[in-house]
Amino acid sequence: EHDRLVGVGDALAQTVQILDNLDRVLRSVGATARDVLKVTVFLVNVDDRTRIDPARQAFFGDARPASTLVEVSRLALPGMLVEIEAVVGIPGD
Repeated sequence: EHDRLVGVGDALAQTVQILDNLDRVLRSVGATARDVLKVTVFLVNVDDRTRIDPARQAFFGDARPASTLVEVSRLALPGMLVEIEAVVGIPGD
């Protein structure tokens, strides 16, 4: 089921799941975290930034895509605390 929420009440668990999903999508097109040009992070509580940053740093390593952080009143699913949008440059042949 595509709308099953992982990590209810836990922004870090949700971030880890999002980054795992992103990794699978990137690999499916022959890309890696290094090919991510920019991310936009939407948080219901901007104070969760410090909780999710270690997961983001582990995922991106020394790659540092441009990043925008936006606090929002709510997201698509009830209980969703974080959403990450990524712009990726697909490697050419």
